[in-house]
Amino acid sequence: MKDLTYYEKNRVSNIVWTITKAYGKNVDTSLLTEDYFDYDLLYGSAILGSLYSTLDYSMIEEFSTTLKKSINSYKEILYLFFVCIEETCVNAEIEYIKNIYNIREKNYKEKLLELNNVKQKDKLYNAIRLCYYSYILGLPLTFDRRVVELIMDVKKFRGIDNTIEFIKEFVNILNKFFKTEKELNTEKELQKPELEKFLENQTNKKQKVFEFFDTYTSSEFNPNESIIEINFSKDSHTINEKGSQRNEEKNFEKIANYYGEPLYNLATTKELEKRYVKGIHKGHKLFFTKAEPSTIHDKYRNEQVTEEVNKNITEYNKNVAVYENEIKKLKTILLQILNQDDMEIFTSSAGKLVARDVYKAQAFNNRHIFKKERKHEIQPPIVDIVLDASASLLDKQSDLSIQAYIVSKALHELGIKNSVTSFNNFLDYSIIKYLKTYEDKDCKRCFDYYCSGGNRDGLAIDVIGKMTKQKNEQNRIMIVFTDAKPYDVQVIFEIGQRMKTPYQGEMAVKDTADTLRRLRYENLKIIGIFSGDDKDMPVLRLIYGTDFIYIKNIERFSEEVGKILKDFLLIHN
Repeated sequence: MKDLTYYEKNRVSNIVWTITKAYGKNVDTSLLTEDYFDYDLLYGSAILGSLYSTLDYSMIEEFSTTLKKSINSYKEILYLFFVCIEETCVNAEIEYIKNIYNIREKNYKEKLLELNNVKQKDKLYNAIRLCYYSYILGLPLTFDRRVVELIMDVKKFRGIDNTIEFIKEFVNILNKFFKTEKELNTEKELQKPELEKFLENQTNKKQKVFEFFDTYTSSEFNPNESIIEINFSKDSHTINEKGSQRNEEKNFEKIANYYGEPLYNLATTKELEKRYVKGIHKGHKLFFTKAEPSTIHDKYRNEQVTEEVNKNITEYNKNVAVYENEIKKLKTILLQILNQDDMEIFTSSAGKLVARDVYKAQAFNNRHIFKKERKHEIQPPIVDIVLDASASLLDKQSDLSIQAYIVSKALHELGIKNSVTSFNNFLDYSIIKYLKTYEDKDCKRCFDYYCSGGNRDGLAIDVIGKMTKQKNEQNRIMIVFTDAKPYDVQVIFEIGQRMKTPYQGEMAVKDTADTLRRLRYENLKIIGIFSGDDKDMPVLRLIYGTDFIYIKNIERFSEEVGKILKDFLLIHN
């Protein structure tokens, strides 16, 4: 597998955290760069998470390094070692997380097709994989007898949960099936001083146990792929309602530690949920916060957010002159329309007499035979800037924070009230973060924008739109930064917990589109700023109609935003 990018490493870490329930633990992804792990990133991450959850990762990684050093032709041995890891660790997790089975099956079928069509398919390292995949998929094992015997011995690894026992069993397989180059013509068993020394050293140590954080499981891995769900009974009789209030308070506190001080207490938040969380979202929870880094008490999360905020600021400072020019351009465009004073002429019962209309007074008893003039002024709007903060936009995070800052700063300098809000999902919660309120003068908190988790666009936009309506009935515009990928599939369900309906596909798109239609009917003007891929344009049109812009060049950003805002103000005033 190729080296992982920064964003791929983030995805892997989030999947590992989800499986281990060890959110924030430092994850070593180096194992996934081995040739063996040429699965898709999703399954490779599931293997790594299962390894972290079942065995001592550092000991396994050290042993694989020892294998490379101690055996010249180590590829077959190393591949066998990784097959044994899959047999032990992935099967251990499948007992609780059934969807790993589906992901594994998909990858195995793809690898069978691929490896059966390569020139090296008869090489032992490939034969080991092909035979193992066939065994797992229940296919006939039409391989060399010794290879089949080898894979049948691999079955012994299922159920092992001790790392020393795992390594000893693996050395037994080596001794049974493999010879060193010097011993090819002898019947001696494989005796490797390095391996024996490794085992001796590790046995004399107290086996390391990771101190996993007792925190949360999350869907912050990748909003476009469903990974895993705990196998549980859907029978309502298994649902344990005892202690639900206590658990709710505990979870609310955890979310606060992780996302920052809540704007509303739990009781008020529950009232808001009753008011806004309905239909397909019923049972979902809300959490409102300003997400100020100083109020994030989870140490790792605080460091993570601070790092991302600094990254956004650094990106802005790299081209500060360009961005400041964009702010000026947007202000100029908006000033042109806001300063446009058209004179409106209308008929009245008093004013300047219109001679040709005098007959109407006698013939039709119509006294509106005078004309008056009045200045038609464009009413400044109140603007809500809303950012999708789900993980699918992670690679565009800095760009979006800068774009939001440009719009907010330009509006603020023109005296136009504006707010900046972001939304994403974490567990059962839609997290709504207020980065700037109408009263705030500092727009720099746009750089506190950080992407993670899934997103329920329909719910979040509905809540933000309706809550701002209560504060203001004037000319309102909502600008939504989006990639048109509404997606929230709960990754893990604890046993005894009710399954939530996955929010994805046609259902999620329709829900978001319906939400926008309802809000527009209530006189909220909504504009989409698209930051996704060309292939998602049809979905964008389904949701936003024609009221969107697609930004490809930052130096045209102000022109595009200014033009659509100008059109909206002219049409709706």
